[in-house]
Amino acid sequence: MTTSYRWDVASRVVLAIVGGFAWVSACGALCATLLAKVEWLPLAQGVHVMTLLGFVAWCGVAMWVFYRRRLSEVAAVLIGSTVVLLGLNTLVA
Repeated sequence: MTTSYRWDVASRVVLAIVGGFAWVSACGALCATLLAKVEWLPLAQGVHVMTLLGFVAWCGVAMWVFYRRRLSEVAAVLIGSTVVLLGLNTLVA
């Protein structure tokens, strides 16, 4: 194994953990806020439901990070969509 391969794997692990957590948190916050706005669930229950569903989504993001060949594309999509989700959440809230 080369050093570049090890750095690639380490970068993917960090992106899967940190980036996946950031994306799932932003998505869960937006969905919980939307559920409260349309009065389907109170905010506390919406947060609880999205926390439970977030675990499944986080596993999916982690698998996706290791599935794609180009790490830069994965990072750009995760960071960009997280920023968009956070922006939407501030507009909705």
